Amino acid sequence: MAWIERLTQPRMVITLSVLCIGLIGYLNWLIGVELRIFPLYFAPLMAAAWWTSRSIAMVLTVLSTLVWIGSLYLGGRAYSSVWVWIFNGFTQLVAFFLVTWLVASLRTALLRERALSRLDPLTGLSNSRAFFEQSQAILSLCRRKGWPVTLAFIDLDHFKRVNDTLGHAQGDEVLRQVALVLGEQLRDSDIKARLGGDEFVILLPSTDHSGAEQVLGMLLRRLHESTKITVSGVTASIGAVCAMDAPHDVEVLVRAADDLMYEVKAHGRDGVRIKTVG
Repeated sequence: MAWIERLTQPRMVITLSVLCIGLIGYLNWLIGVELRIFPLYFAPLMAAAWWTSRSIAMVLTVLSTLVWIGSLYLGGRAYSSVWVWIFNGFTQLVAFFLVTWLVASLRTALLRERALSRLDPLTGLSNSRAFFEQSQAILSLCRRKGWPVTLAFIDLDHFKRVNDTLGHAQGDEVLRQVALVLGEQLRDSDIKARLGGDEFVILLPSTDHSGAEQVLGMLLRRLHESTKITVSGVTASIGAVCAMDAPHDVEVLVRAADDLMYEVKAHGRDGVRIKTVG
């Protein structure tokens, strides 16, 4: 929901966390020293650790400790020595720090796992799941802006022969080199993914027929120039569809580009065929 997204924006989280820390400190002072409500400080600290940066959350742990000590002092808490105040403040700071650190570390680990789950481990490109997730956002942007969009389906020719004769290690190296060429030749805004096996797909926003011819022609030439690919006898058949009006479902483009790719294979392989629709 939109209101949830607004509340979890870093600036909003920081503002609300500071207000909550101040409110808890005020309540701590208001009710005196008999009731202990310091665990409430953990709520804004954990929120800040989850939705902002680790460094900001650490600053808020210091603020929480100072507010906690101040509310106790103003509320009438008395100790036999100033060192007791210092010791209690230090232990409370450590408790706040540890909880905040653990929450921030958990958040980092989850984000890392989520990112890895959307990457092909061999090539480092997006995997099939990530491609279909990302492509919907790209298609929505192209529809909103009135941009054309091109999807190209790439299938490597004679790849099975490489695995059978040269071994899977050489086959894996070919796949990594193809991914390297895609990364070097395409824009950061283009989606580059390995669907599985020797099949790759790319989505090019704001790219019409002539733009697709230029990009895919250059891409094919770079694949030819890669000795680690050509020494294995591997080439590429590329089918591409340029949609002047971006569809709502990327599967439509994938199927059409896949059909064009097979037409390239039927006419000798190692080429590009582009069709404009819409």
